Amino acid sequence: MPTLSSRRKPWPWDARIAVNKPAPVGGRVGDFRGQTIGSLRGKLIGTLRARATPMGTTKGFMLLPQPDSSLMIGRKQTNLENLYPSTAEYDSAPVYRERTFMFRPTAGLGEPVQSSAADRRYHYGINVWCSGGLFGKGPLSHQVVPASGPQTGILRRFVEGLHGGVLTLFYLVGQRVYRRSDDSATGQVISRERAGHVAMDAARFTGGYATPVDGLYVAWDDGVVEEYNGSTWTACVLPASFGGMFLEVVGDELWAADQVRSVLRKCTADPKVAGSWSGPILIGNPSERITAIRQTSNCLVIFKESGGVFSINSDGSDNDLYPGIESTINADNGRTAWAWLGSLWFRVGHGFFQLTMTGGPVLTPAGPGRNLSNSSEVKGPVQAWCGWGTQMAFAAIYNASLNNSYLLSYGNWIPREGDTNSTVSGSFYAFADQYDGALVRWKNRRVTALFVSSVPTDSRLYVGFADGNYDYIKLVAYPLAVDAGTNGAEYTSDESYMVTPLHHAMFQADTKHWTGVSCFGPKFDTGDEVFVRYRVKGGKSGLSVVPPLSGVQGDWVPLGNQPMTHSGERTDAVDAIAGQSIELKISFDSSATSSTPILEGVGLHERLVPRFRRDYSLRVDANDLVARRDGSSTRQSGAQIREILEEAAAAPANISIILPDERVNDVAIFSYEEHQVAHAQRGGLGWAISVQATQFTTVDQYGIIGRLHGVRIGDLRGYQISALRYM
Repeated sequence: MPTLSSRRKPWPWDARIAVNKPAPVGGRVGDFRGQTIGSLRGKLIGTLRARATPMGTTKGFMLLPQPDSSLMIGRKQTNLENLYPSTAEYDSAPVYRERTFMFRPTAGLGEPVQSSAADRRYHYGINVWCSGGLFGKGPLSHQVVPASGPQTGILRRFVEGLHGGVLTLFYLVGQRVYRRSDDSATGQVISRERAGHVAMDAARFTGGYATPVDGLYVAWDDGVVEEYNGSTWTACVLPASFGGMFLEVVGDELWAADQVRSVLRKCTADPKVAGSWSGPILIGNPSERITAIRQTSNCLVIFKESGGVFSINSDGSDNDLYPGIESTINADNGRTAWAWLGSLWFRVGHGFFQLTMTGGPVLTPAGPGRNLSNSSEVKGPVQAWCGWGTQMAFAAIYNASLNNSYLLSYGNWIPREGDTNSTVSGSFYAFADQYDGALVRWKNRRVTALFVSSVPTDSRLYVGFADGNYDYIKLVAYPLAVDAGTNGAEYTSDESYMVTPLHHAMFQADTKHWTGVSCFGPKFDTGDEVFVRYRVKGGKSGLSVVPPLSGVQGDWVPLGNQPMTHSGERTDAVDAIAGQSIELKISFDSSATSSTPILEGVGLHERLVPRFRRDYSLRVDANDLVARRDGSSTRQSGAQIREILEEAAAAPANISIILPDERVNDVAIFSYEEHQVAHAQRGGLGWAISVQATQFTTVDQYGIIGRLHGVRIGDLRGYQISALRYM
């Protein structure tokens, strides 16, 4: 009886090509995996063959030797490898080996997914400073709770005024006007209290009359305006049928607004005398209440609960500037408007705007809500706003679903090379419209007021809340300077971290292998630590459960050995980390509130692992009567072979090719070159056709039943079906 090896027929072709798509796969040995040979007793191998030829209509070809004597060359694609410039930059590193993505958060918050190769934005931060191209722990927030007991309203406004000839901080909470004498609970002194009424607004004013008073004026909800001259409170006598609920100073004029009647009056003399006040100016519809009056560029702007914004003319008429921004009635519309850098910054509904009055009113959307892609917890409408000199401004936002408030900084000064408007060469600085933060997160508290003051001595940011209490934050000109700790800056003792965008290296669909992480910055003192954690999305990592983490989906896992304690330190991943995208959580810690690690950037070391593809190079022998691998000769002529290859090269979609290992490949021919060769027989006409093709998919065809045609089931007794795959 002939043996199995003698019955096996050799593969006749060097390659077979099918222009049409293959038929559905069937009749393979693998289809019977798990069955024993005995279960098929009585059947011929031929009856197991698929009804349709797996490759459809195919043509076989023989190949000619290439310059290195091989019939065919197959290599993995390296299409990007040689395109990078030979420069000493991270981008010049080979993407398939290892390169470094340097994360430098200099362009603000709110980007959940990487958008460029050199991304400069971050998703969000919690209790972090991000200023001047550096980032570290956020500022320390000191809470102050007056010893007078629970408050009866929100903290509406901070204002500076004189007390005993000394500049002092006052603030309005419900029915009380507080005076700060120090930072202790008992240092919050009740300067004025009117039971059953609410202190609405305040302003410091000195009139243009003989022996004027440098006084603090407070307006109450019943229209009463009172003057505090530094020692005594005195009620102002206002014109009949007029109440002052809101106050503002424009040059040497004190303006008051009657919220209920929607009427304005101004005063340039003694506000305590009714005759000092001008005639009434009606603003808009009296049924819509005024919520605030503020000035910028010596222009008074009136805000209404409907979202209306009004100005007035010299003849006493009013202008409804932007009726299109009006929203649902809300007493907070415009309430916390603030003048900064020649503009008014205010909220209407969930929108936040910048209003410039110089040369005519110009309204510009300016809030962090413009970033519609922000999917972090640091989001919500602006509650309050204030500026800090020309350095930056601060915005407090409120996330109602979490009942948390967040402090953002607004603006950054970016150095530019060469001012085109000047003949002076060198760098100049441009103001960048961006938000950073959150600098501070206040849990279960809603911010209602912000104020920057130099009381008692150095600059502070005072933050008022709906519970009637306030916090203060020490402000220093360079909060992330290398002399942090000696410049008076204080840093949070709460958790502090920044989350990067979902990083995919601009190869969103390809797998990346992350090998390690490194950090660099100008300051790492003893006790300063940086922790880098990660979570992979769109793939799997080698880590599943890492104590003390729970291991559930969404947990942050330490990347290598943490923490990192010095600049330039690199830590490599302990386990393999691979996937389509990755997020990093960069946390900061220090041994004292006077210190923070300060980073300039974090390097993520990675390599691209694209799907495996081969590029094939082969030369087809397109001659008459070419010898096949099984000893027979081809039936088609050289001209017919040439026509088939031309059709394959012109195919608009992939074609299929079978190699002697019986593997079916989906390929696309992208190079075709033919050489007419000397004839080998009389009248013969032949070509050597060079073809290059790229493999896209592979369908394994090992162990096709047809290879065992003529072999009986009994001859294979003792073999598992799966073993025939390799015969």
